[in-house]
Amino acid sequence: MLTYPYLDASRAEVGILSLLLTVVCVAALYAVGGHDRVPRLGLGLGVLTVAGLWWPVDTASPIHLLALGLEAALFLYVTWALIAHVFRMQEVTEDTLSGAACAYLFMGLAWATIYLLLERLHPGSFHFEGEVANVVWSDLLYFSLTSLTTTGYGDITPLSHPARSLTSMQHVLGVLYPAVVLARLVGLYKGRTAGA
Repeated sequence: MLTYPYLDASRAEVGILSLLLTVVCVAALYAVGGHDRVPRLGLGLGVLTVAGLWWPVDTASPIHLLALGLEAALFLYVTWALIAHVFRMQEVTEDTLSGAACAYLFMGLAWATIYLLLERLHPGSFHFEGEVANVVWSDLLYFSLTSLTTTGYGDITPLSHPARSLTSMQHVLGVLYPAVVLARLVGLYKGRTAGA
């Protein structure tokens, strides 16, 4: 998240972003696998996503669209696995807090990828203030995170009905997720102090 503002669409900089996303994917699968093994679904999505990150294709090709879909599926899988882990925990630990925070960030990554897939399928789904020659993932990561936190600066606006629907769903999740997770963590903490 800190590097993409300094990267443009040059081949070397796309390679750097692909490398960073590869590291994120591998680390995420290691984290949700319980350090012993990665579930087959996660491993399959991870391998295909990393291959898609490095496969040189035109952004309008069906292979690129498939790669975006797999990337979104991987991010959603990791999000779900992290949330499930947080809700399985019986006490508040550093892992519980880290898992809750990482799930929130992976939600933002997933929505950014879903938005890019939508933009590739239906160009013009989003309006950008100023001139944007080619919509890239980092533009939609910014939009995703501002939507998830319901900040919404207004410099990127969903125009199509699917874009508006997806953005509305993200807004609702962005409000509900912290409330539900905070309630769970407080419940775990109160349960621990009541038992002490």
